Amino acid sequence: MRENLEESAEAGTPVGGVSYAEGPDGLRLPLIDIGHPAFRVALDDAALERMGEAFVEEQVRARGSWPRRLFDRFVLPRFLRRSLIGRGLLAAQGATLDGLTTYLLKLGPDHLDATWANELDRRIAASFPGLSLRLRLQDVAELLGAALATGLARAPDRPLWLVSLAGGAGMESLNALARLQRIAPASIAARGVRVLILDPDLRMTDFGRTALAAWSAPGGPLHGVRVELERAAYDWRDPESLDRILATIPGSALVAIASEGGLFDYADDAAVATHLRSIRARCPPETAVCGTLNSPGRAGALLNHGSRAAVRPRCLEEIRGLAATAGWVVVEARERPLNTAFRLERAGG
Repeated sequence: MRENLEESAEAGTPVGGVSYAEGPDGLRLPLIDIGHPAFRVALDDAALERMGEAFVEEQVRARGSWPRRLFDRFVLPRFLRRSLIGRGLLAAQGATLDGLTTYLLKLGPDHLDATWANELDRRIAASFPGLSLRLRLQDVAELLGAALATGLARAPDRPLWLVSLAGGAGMESLNALARLQRIAPASIAARGVRVLILDPDLRMTDFGRTALAAWSAPGGPLHGVRVELERAAYDWRDPESLDRILATIPGSALVAIASEGGLFDYADDAAVATHLRSIRARCPPETAVCGTLNSPGRAGALLNHGSRAAVRPRCLEEIRGLAATAGWVVVEARERPLNTAFRLERAGG
C-alpha cells in the first residue's frame, strides 16, 4: 500500500480515493479523510482501553528502569534530531506542538513518504499517542458534522461558516463538510460555505487552501460544494482579535466553531472563558462549539510527564464548570485514554 501512496504523491493524482497537496517545506502530503478506510480508526472502546492499559504498563516499566531514564534524557534527543517528527517534538519544549508535526503524526506510519521519513518517524507515528491524535481528529469531525447536520436541516437558506481556532490546516472542518457531502449532500449542495482558519502558522493555513483545492477537484470528497477558505493570523492571548474576527461573520450565517488540539488543550482558564463569552456574544444562538482536552488520567499523566509541549490537562468535569461560567453546556463528549472530544451548546437554548 505504501508504494502506491508514494507513487500517487509523485504523480500528484489520487490513488484509491486518497488525494495529495503540497504542504510546508515542499512536502507533498496525503490529505487525511476520516471517511476513507486508509485513515479511519475503527476500534471499539474495549480495544482502546486495552491499548491504553498497555501504554501505561510500558511507561511505568520504562520509568522504573534507570538505564531507560538515562537513555531518555541523554541519548533519545540525539536520535530524535535525525527524525522529522522527532525534531518537531523537541521544538515543542515549553510551547505548542507545531501544526506540521501534529499533522504528520495523524497520517499514521503507512502514509509517511520514504523520501523524507525514516523508521523512527514511522515508529513514532505508529505509537499509541499517534493513534490517539488520529482518533481525536475523527471524533471532532464527527461531532462537528452531527451538529451541522441538525443546524442545516433547520436553516436551509442560511450561509454556513466554520471557524477553526488554532486549526492548522482546518482538517476537522474540511472532514466535517466531506462527511456531510457523503451522508446529506442536499444540505450543502446549493449553500455558500466558508471555512475560516485562525492560526499563527500561516504555512499550515496555506496547506489548508491547497487541501481544499485538491478535495474540490473532480473525484475529491468536496467536488461540487461551493467552499471558500479564509485564513487569519491569530493568538488566543489577544481576545480582542477574536472579537474583531467574529464581527465579520454575517448575522444571517449558521456558525460552527472547532478547536481540535488547540485552545482547550493549551490556553489557561481565563483565555478559554473569554473566548467562550466572545463566541456567545458575537455568534448566533444555535452556534455549536467543538473542542478537545488532554486527559489528566493515568495514561494522559504519563504522556504529559514525558512531553515537552506546554499542554494544560483538563478532565470533562473541569470543562463543564468552565463552560458554565461563560454560558455554555457540554451536550456530548467522547472520552478516550489520552484525550476527550466534546461539543458545547449555549445554555438556556
